[in-house]
Amino acid sequence: MFFHYFLRLSILSVYLLLIYPLYEKTTWAKTIWLPTRDDLFPGLVADPWENQLEIVPITGYRQIGKIGSIVPLVKKTFEKSNTYLQLNIDLLTINMMRYRKEQGGGFDLDSTDTKFGLHTHFRSPTWQGRLGLHHYSSHLSDGLLWPTQKRAKQHYSREFLQLNISYPLPYIIPQAGIYYVFPQRHPKEYEGKSFFSFQWGGELFYPLSKTFAPFLAADWHAKEEYDFSINQSYVVGLRIQSASIEQFRVVFEYYTGFDPRGEFYNAKTSYQGIGLKYLF
Repeated sequence: MFFHYFLRLSILSVYLLLIYPLYEKTTWAKTIWLPTRDDLFPGLVADPWENQLEIVPITGYRQIGKIGSIVPLVKKTFEKSNTYLQLNIDLLTINMMRYRKEQGGGFDLDSTDTKFGLHTHFRSPTWQGRLGLHHYSSHLSDGLLWPTQKRAKQHYSREFLQLNISYPLPYIIPQAGIYYVFPQRHPKEYEGKSFFSFQWGGELFYPLSKTFAPFLAADWHAKEEYDFSINQSYVVGLRIQSASIEQFRVVFEYYTGFDPRGEFYNAKTSYQGIGLKYLF
């Protein structure tokens, strides 16, 4: 147990050292506090845990709703090399609603998952990176409390350190990531353990005009706790973008693998749906 606390403290210390240049005043850089939002790192469109606003009705009389935001705190510009470094706060909640036919009908809040943390974005003329320290957990599942449900409520909480890199090309944005995970409130078989997980995917698009671009996005995530079984997520649709609209999308999405929601971590699922996304 002491080793795990020491490891977490060490990772936090390394993270703080990495963001220290944000606060260092030198003649070759310029620091901006509370900058406007800038896409220094392109999040994976198909990642279920990526920051975005989303409402997508899916199979099984259910509906996914996401409310997420990235709040930039500090941005530093390295003018000579045309590179940027930015520290952000990351906030996201994912809610699953389910229509209930029993007891007069209505909608249950099936589950609520939250994610928050700090991450640093880096962008150069050729590649982009993201280093984050996050917490996510599950806290509510009214839909599990009705007599028609056979499952007991499961608690789920963890911290993780993540590193993502991306190398944007003219019409494709490939991306890869590695995570180091520390489970907290998790089943006993995971107590005192930590895990690696690997992620890769990207987005392929083709602009039809300055406003419209069809796209295809994919996300594959292999986690050590599932013996590296690959969770697969695919999104296809139309991207709508202008001076006043940024990354608004009409989408069809498909997911198969272990349930991305914490309280259902050990259950395999698949679903598809049509809806709307807004990326930050």
